[in-house]
Amino acid sequence: MTDSVLIQIAATTLLGVAVLHTFCVPVFARLAHRNGPHAGFWHALSEVEAVFGIWSFVLLVIMSLASGVPAATAYMDSRNFTEPLFVFAIMVVAASRPITELVGILVRAVARLLPVKRQLAIYFVVLTVVPMAGSLVTEPAAMTLAALLLRDGYFRRPGHVRFKYMTLAVLLVNVSIGGVLTAYAAPPVLMVASTDLSHFYNQKTAEALDTEMLKQIEAFNPEAVIETELSGRGYACGVAAVASMLWAARDLGANRVQILHHSTSADETGDTDSVVGYGAAAVLKTG
Repeated sequence: MTDSVLIQIAATTLLGVAVLHTFCVPVFARLAHRNGPHAGFWHALSEVEAVFGIWSFVLLVIMSLASGVPAATAYMDSRNFTEPLFVFAIMVVAASRPITELVGILVRAVARLLPVKRQLAIYFVVLTVVPMAGSLVTEPAAMTLAALLLRDGYFRRPGHVRFKYMTLAVLLVNVSIGGVLTAYAAPPVLMVASTDLSHFYNQKTAEALDTEMLKQIEAFNPEAVIETELSGRGYACGVAAVASMLWAARDLGANRVQILHHSTSADETGDTDSVVGYGAAAVLKTG
C-alpha cells in the first residue's frame, strides 16, 4: 500500500470519526461535569468547535509519520485557506450582538406586516426571508443569524423534538436556495484594508521605507508584503490586513494593483524629523 493510499484511507476514516465525535459531544460534556479525575480531558472533547481541529491534527501526525514532516508541511503550505477564513470571519461578525439585535428588530418589523399570529409570523420570516438573504449577506451569515434567532425563540423550549428537526431541515434547504440566488442578487465585491505606512522616521527614511512597501503592494505580492515588514525594508502597521485583502482579491479574480497616492504627515505639519507615511492603492480586475 502506497503512502498516498494510506493517507486517503486515514483521512476518510478520521472524517467519519469526527462526525461521530460531533454527535457524542453531549456525552463528553456530561462526563466532564462529573468532575472526575479526567474531567479536563472530557471537557476538551466536549468543545464542539474544536472537534474537526482535533482530528485534523491527528491526520497531520499520520501524514508526517507516513511521508515525513517536510512532505506534510509542504502539503499544508500548498492549501488555500482564504475561503474558510472568510467564512469564519463572516460567521463571527454575524453572531455579534449588534448584528443579531438589528436583524431581530427587522424580523419583527416584517412579521408585523403578516396577517397571522405574531409567533407564527416571526417563525415564517426567520425560515424564509433570513435564509433567502444569503444571496446578499452570504450563506454562512444567513445560516448563523437564522440559527441564533431560532435558538432564542424556539429551540430553548423543552420538547417538540420532531418540530425542531423539521425546522432545521427547512432552514438548510432555504439557505441553499438563497445561495443559488447569489449570482443574481449579490452586489460587486468591495474590500477595504486600512493601514498607515512607516511611523516616526525622518522624511528621507520614511520615503525609502514606504516606497519599498508600496512596490510590493503594486506587484500584487502579499507574501512579499509580509516579508518586507519582517525584514525591516518597509513597514505597514496593518500589514496583515493588506496581505489578507490581496490574497482574497487575487482569489476573486483581481489581477492588478494601482498605487493612487503617497504622502507623509510632513505635507500637513511641515515637521520632517518624525513623520507617518500614508498610501492609497486600488486593486483591480482588468481584461
